[in-house]
Amino acid sequence: MKLSQTLETINELARRAGDEVMKFYGKPQDVREKSNHTPVTAADMAANQLIREFLSENFSYPILSEETADSPERLSADYVWIVDPLDGTRDFIKGTGEFSILIGLIHHNKPVLGTIYLPTTRTLYCAEENEGAFRSIDGAALTPIQVSQKNKINQMTAIVGRASEQELTYQLAFDLGAKEVKRTNSVGVKAVVLAEGQADVYLNATRHASEWDTCAADIIISEAGGKLTDLYGHTLRYNLPDVTHHHGLLGSNNQIHDKLVAQIAPFLPNHDISLPN
Repeated sequence: MKLSQTLETINELARRAGDEVMKFYGKPQDVREKSNHTPVTAADMAANQLIREFLSENFSYPILSEETADSPERLSADYVWIVDPLDGTRDFIKGTGEFSILIGLIHHNKPVLGTIYLPTTRTLYCAEENEGAFRSIDGAALTPIQVSQKNKINQMTAIVGRASEQELTYQLAFDLGAKEVKRTNSVGVKAVVLAEGQADVYLNATRHASEWDTCAADIIISEAGGKLTDLYGHTLRYNLPDVTHHHGLLGSNNQIHDKLVAQIAPFLPNHDISLPN
């Protein structure tokens, strides 16, 4: 598989950021609470600085990052980098290993390239538009990945978050009739589990996900044959003034995505998910 030079460069950047956060992993953390009541550590900020400095020096596109103050200049740009330098900070602090580096590129509000790197296993996932999705473990050659082909919900494994705010999502997965429900944190981790066929459905019935959580995940799931939308089945849009996904998330292997949307609809009033604008 021959990658574009841009994706090769971003893959290497993600690995470097992963090496940076691992310098802090398993050590006492200086944890600060952000205004949205989520934690941030020195590892988040170190990875953010490394990624931002590299992208700024090598590309002319604006950067939207979870750990940097937003700038309105991105709203008029055709291309924008969307970055979560450490997705799964709570699990980084707890030492579970369930965290990832997320770097995505959008063009006209749509993801066209993305990389997800899992530092603890040195596993990298990447995709670019119309080229497929791939995985590399510990620097080995890239191999294609593909979503599962299951087409009945009672045969499917759903993956949801473990955080306390995901309890309703956990119940929703059972209400839909999923055969099994797995729990893990980090949207990046859940996305690659879906993309490589280890789960068939990904649910998030909250309004806590943002563009930096889903940009790289979106293109990787899509290029692996799956689909990522909100819970109403609408395509996720990027580079908006409000970067929060207010209508939840539904990822699937795209075998019965529309059917899942229809089955979810009756449960949404119980999950405080906003109606689409």
